[in-house]
Amino acid sequence: MSLHAYMDKHTHINVCHSIFTSLHVNSLSHTHTHIQ
Repeated sequence: MSLHAYMDKHTHINVCHSIFTSLHVNSLSHTHTHIQ
C-alpha cells in the first residue's frame, strides 16, 4: 500500500469517527436536556 493511500484511508476513518462522536455527543446532550 502506498503512503498516500494509507493516509487517505486513515483520514477517512478519522472523519467517520469525528462525525460519529459528534452525533453521539449531540444525542447525549439531548437526552440530558430532556431528563432535566
